[in-house]
Amino acid sequence: VLHVDEDLDHYTPVAISKSGLVAVGAQSRMVRVYSLDSGAVVNERQFDAFPYCVAFANEDADSLAVTSGKKLTIWSRSTDSTQETVTSNILRTLAVAQGVVMVGDDVGHILQWPLDRLDSKPNKFVGHAGFITDVFISPHDVVASRSWGGTSRLWNRRTGEQLLEVVDGDLTDDLGQQSEKWFRSPGFSNDGLLVAGGSYLQTNAFEVTQSSARRVLWNPNRSARVWDVAWHPYEPLLVVTAELGFNVWNSEEGRRLKHVPCKNARTAVFVDNGAFLLTSGGAGVQKWPTKTLKTDEAITLEFGEPELLSARAVDYMSVNAGFSIAAIDRQN
Repeated sequence: VLHVDEDLDHYTPVAISKSGLVAVGAQSRMVRVYSLDSGAVVNERQFDAFPYCVAFANEDADSLAVTSGKKLTIWSRSTDSTQETVTSNILRTLAVAQGVVMVGDDVGHILQWPLDRLDSKPNKFVGHAGFITDVFISPHDVVASRSWGGTSRLWNRRTGEQLLEVVDGDLTDDLGQQSEKWFRSPGFSNDGLLVAGGSYLQTNAFEVTQSSARRVLWNPNRSARVWDVAWHPYEPLLVVTAELGFNVWNSEEGRRLKHVPCKNARTAVFVDNGAFLLTSGGAGVQKWPTKTLKTDEAITLEFGEPELLSARAVDYMSVNAGFSIAAIDRQN
């Protein structure tokens, strides 16, 4: 187990590679890359501003994409060299896929560059108001984004055409703050044809193509804040985490199959081809064995007793294909 205990906080960016490396950004403006095998720091680099987001940029995890202040940097760990581009606005989130990097800034723009051409003019996606909080790229060139300005959108990545806009209602939380946006931790299914997301009080799922989006599930949940979504790798099953546990949905039928109590479930992800569900939250990190039951009339998902991997309360969790977990707990 790798435990990083330094100047981290709730907004600490974490990326994990398939080869067992973890990249962590710190308040000291340092990005460090750790080996999960040895726990040692294998690379580190100082940045001029807080590294708001980090992501491994290629399959061998040699390159890292980092947003810091108004700058996007592609850092090659093997040569310790960088490509950089400076923009007019503060950069927030980023996504890397299919040879491109997409970043969201603090005025509602999404910018896209080829990974090897940060010196080129970026493609710009315009429509949001307020800073971009999330950008996700599907295998079929559909992009999901959300902003603090009250909208969530789906785009055709190649043409920039907007496929869908979801405008938030005027819901407020118990502190009078504006509710979280619809695409809280949106997730694409493995084939990239479905996208789902939660907001303060509802869950949505859409079937998407490069030219359209059709809603297949909507649940106005008035009892608990929705946190995260996880698609089963093979079946039309969606897990939605919330304050009171997690719910399992059949996205084809738009029907909730069951509720599993779990203290303040925050993030969830299926691993080992759907044989297990990992959840994080107030109950720590838990590993739930799953079993898919199918008949001619219905499909459902059964859960065994969970294994407790960590008792520490965890807000955020990232998992790679090799079943390595990176998590941020509430003390560090």
